[in-house]
Amino acid sequence: MFFNKNFRRNTLALLIAIVSLFYRPSGRAASLNFGWVPSPSACTLGYRVYYGTTNGVYSESIDSGINTNVAITDLQPGHTYYFAVVAYNEDDMESPFSNQIIYSIPALPVITTQPVSQTAVAGATINFSIGITSVASWACQWYIGTKPTYIANRTNLSLTNITDANAGNYSVVVYNAGGSVTSSVVSLSVIDRPVITVQPVGLSVAYGGGAVLSVSVTGTAPFVFQWYCNGAAVAAGNKASLHLANLTAANAGNYYVQVQNAAGTVASASVAVSVNVNYTALAGAYNGLFYQTNATTVPLVTEQTAGMLGNLILGTNGTYSAKLYAAGQSYSIAGMLNNSGSDVEVVSRDATGASNLTVSLQLDVSGATQMITGLVSNMDQMNPWIVPLVADLATNALPVPLGSMAFTIPPVLGSPNSPAGFGSALITVIGDTATVVGALYDATPISESVPIAKDGTIPLYFNLYNNTGVLEGWVNLAGGSVNGLVTWVRPAGIITAMPFPLGFTNVVTIGSGLVVDL
Repeated sequence: MFFNKNFRRNTLALLIAIVSLFYRPSGRAASLNFGWVPSPSACTLGYRVYYGTTNGVYSESIDSGINTNVAITDLQPGHTYYFAVVAYNEDDMESPFSNQIIYSIPALPVITTQPVSQTAVAGATINFSIGITSVASWACQWYIGTKPTYIANRTNLSLTNITDANAGNYSVVVYNAGGSVTSSVVSLSVIDRPVITVQPVGLSVAYGGGAVLSVSVTGTAPFVFQWYCNGAAVAAGNKASLHLANLTAANAGNYYVQVQNAAGTVASASVAVSVNVNYTALAGAYNGLFYQTNATTVPLVTEQTAGMLGNLILGTNGTYSAKLYAAGQSYSIAGMLNNSGSDVEVVSRDATGASNLTVSLQLDVSGATQMITGLVSNMDQMNPWIVPLVADLATNALPVPLGSMAFTIPPVLGSPNSPAGFGSALITVIGDTATVVGALYDATPISESVPIAKDGTIPLYFNLYNNTGVLEGWVNLAGGSVNGLVTWVRPAGIITAMPFPLGFTNVVTIGSGLVVDL
């Protein structure tokens, strides 16, 4: 269609009357709603808005079609823009520019002081604040996470009597006609004071036993725990549970724990822990052996380093007396177990010219094993040795039938310096006592009478060859069968009807016939 010659003039006259320009901030950029009076020309197909940041020079344009308003976005804060409108016909012929509109986008507000993360005790009052500079009027909105708070348009946010519900991430959005800026995201951590919800419970514990005192705590971790006994800090008592082991009288007392966090300290109730040895239940006769093992890293069993603790009578008050058999001699020993069930005694052997022995005893005061363990050591610095000691309470708790049962001591097959045949013995059980009578393959007699231990075990200990050799070991009689491991030591040079000039040390499993040649 051909334009009327007055198209340009009429359109220009009408476009001089631009009627509206509306600002809408959007993030860090601005948008303008731009409107104008429509052209009366029937040839008008649409409109274009030209704009730029230089007076009279338009670097950008937007085609609005037939619409007489358009939203212009991404206008940068702090810049001045120049706008003009043209109409165009179907041949894309444009009218002259309308009058020019000048609009300055205000600079963004600046947060000069950012908020700071805070940690506070529950019930306290806290304040977040910012500093702002802005060339235009501004407003702000505080947020917790993405949720607006109930306080807006203030540079500070004050929260009183805070609880866990106030904990979270905080920020503030500040905006003016140029756009908006968001502060740093900061956190509020709320510390709840420690509260002991489960108190410790007092205990009565057997000597040598264990105990656990514990508390349950609510509040804000981390917690610092410290347990006390009679007002003194307990070593390693820095957890919610206090584990006590191998208790003696020194561990008895009043216990409590202090729990501390950043909000404060609270103490638990004080409870009593008593430690008691029930010597009445532990009293009786104990019998056992001491000897070295046959491991390659230590000397072999010898007559000098082996022996028996026989008929140790433990009283109901912890006193005891016993016989110690070593190197063909017997020695009296007596003492009193301390609050932890232990004692150390020196056995004098001056009459025989041998060095004294040191005997350390440790009763299992818990009663679980019904055993006394310990060490026997030689005090001769020129020939020192130390060997373990084990003794059982003679209670015969397992069924060992009355009567007699035989066993053999088998040979070590294939060894020219060891017996080639069997030794034999008969064990007779009367009440809680076992009597052993027999002979070894080289015709050496053996005999003893010993109490039967709680598991049906008896210790065998025989001095041989004029106190230069030994047969020693543990034998179990439970169920009426004989099973055990014994060590037979015959030194060199012993003259009997069966000569073994080099001597031997054999470990023999009796009952099964299994033999270990050393």
